[in-house]
Amino acid sequence: MAHINDSLCYEILLLDHSAEMTNFSLTIMDSSVNITKEQSYFKTFNSQDYIKIIAYVIVIVGGLLGNISVILTVALNRSMRTTINYYVANLAVADALICMICMGAHLLMTLTRPVYALGGFMCKFNPFMQMTCLTSSVLTLSAISCDRFMAIMFPLHVRITKQRTSIVMQVVWILSIIVSIPFLLVKKHEVYEFQDFVQPVCTERWPMDSYYDEKAGHCDSVEKYRSTYYLMVSITLYFLPIFIMITAYSLILWKLWISEVPGERHAANINVQYRARKKVIKMVLVVLIAFILCWTPMQSVILSSAFGAANTINSYWYEDFTFFSYYIAYANSFMNPIIYGGFNKTFREGFCIVLRCGFRRERFGRPPRSRMTFTTGVTSSPSRYASRTINGANKTASQKSNNIEMKPFQPHKDVEVAPSLKDTCVSILDEKELL
Repeated sequence: MAHINDSLCYEILLLDHSAEMTNFSLTIMDSSVNITKEQSYFKTFNSQDYIKIIAYVIVIVGGLLGNISVILTVALNRSMRTTINYYVANLAVADALICMICMGAHLLMTLTRPVYALGGFMCKFNPFMQMTCLTSSVLTLSAISCDRFMAIMFPLHVRITKQRTSIVMQVVWILSIIVSIPFLLVKKHEVYEFQDFVQPVCTERWPMDSYYDEKAGHCDSVEKYRSTYYLMVSITLYFLPIFIMITAYSLILWKLWISEVPGERHAANINVQYRARKKVIKMVLVVLIAFILCWTPMQSVILSSAFGAANTINSYWYEDFTFFSYYIAYANSFMNPIIYGGFNKTFREGFCIVLRCGFRRERFGRPPRSRMTFTTGVTSSPSRYASRTINGANKTASQKSNNIEMKPFQPHKDVEVAPSLKDTCVSILDEKELL
């Protein structure tokens, strides 16, 4: 194998490629009937295509509803605004983007194959967003494992704050975008013009390294950066994070289930904290296992496309396996909200508050801020009470102890009373007579 003049080798390869394309166009022309340049992008659907459409619609709709519910639960409930719930919400954002952008585009690509019908913009944007969301999911899961590891293994030495969590999430998205930038550069939307029809395709064009193969007696070329890029992506964003997460959670489980904290039997508060942490670890472990099972087939497809033999990629079963791999990977975005609700009581209660509050607002309407107020009176002894003047009458909170009142009043002209959403939801849920 010897390197020769690149321009000479390029001309030889171009001639060989032109001959192949000519033979291919003649073959298409001979084996096709009534093919014109106005050929439709959509083929005739069969039963297998309808099954694919139904399966994707279920995952897309369910994933969007579930992940949006997670985001709203964390955003609208102050009690849910903890560091780990911020990470969970960040993961839900990535999953919602996958459902909104990546899944629909992949389904359309499958139904119109081998023609690419999405245009030049989506040719670059769709793989960029897919890699960005995938990377964000992996890095978020890694951040969750590191966050729990530091909180449980070194509770007195490390202080985990919301500000630090916010910085970590920003870094996660910045790194995800950086990793995905090569797709904006190498993805090309090209149009092949044959004698009887036009076929747009979306392909990758990496820098080529041309050389002359002395044994074969012809020029050849390799994409010198493509395999390196996919190998680095697989190691850095899949195998290494999984190793980190498995190691972190193994040590955490050892700490929670095997080791005994000094004074634990006599400290009720520590027992309560540990039980709560166990529930969190169980939920995140299930998320991690689901991620590994769902994304491993897709990772094998990526590696085989970069390093696999041509006869394997062109096998009759490879296309179906690729579709299955992508579908299972996307289904992880549908599974995560179900896992959160099934293993976390706080999230289940948060779901109920958001859903019931939304139902009550739709049924009864939102109360005007200037005509509704919420007062809660809780007294511990007759000597300590709170009073309020409403419409000229003094009423003590002790007379309405442990009750929630809604009374109209005339606010000061310079003051606007704005009850929070959480108070609104709680007050509505506590009024049993409205059910």
